[in-house]
Formats: sequence, structure tokens, C-alpha cells
Amino acid sequence: MNAYWNEVAGLVRQVASAGKRLEDFLQRVPDPWRAADKKEFSALHAELLQAQEAYSAFEHSKLDV
Repeated sequence: MNAYWNEVAGLVRQVASAGKRLEDFLQRVPDPWRAADKKEFSALHAELLQAQEAYSAFEHSKLDV
């Protein structure tokens, strides 16, 4: 069961970390829609979405409640 919680915690950390990187970017860059900033914004946003998807896809049914 410990492995289950470690995996959940790892996925949560990935989501939090990706969200923090995107938040930091948005605080640094006042207008992320400029051509020069779109690529970095897109990459950070995709990273966050992938982390969220990995968490959502995790088999939470492994936990017998």
C-alpha cells in the first residue's frame, strides 16, 4: 500500500511543480501572447496538462476502500 501512496504523491508533486512553473512564467511575462513568449507558454501549459492527465489516468481503483 505504501507504493500506492508514493505513486500518488509523485503524481501530485508533478502537477504542483508544473503549475508553479507556469505561474512563475505568467508573473514574469506580462503578455504571454507575444510571438516570442508563445512557445515557452505553450510548452509550460502542455507540461501542466500532461501532469494533470497522468494524475487523472492513475488507477485510483487500486485503493480498496
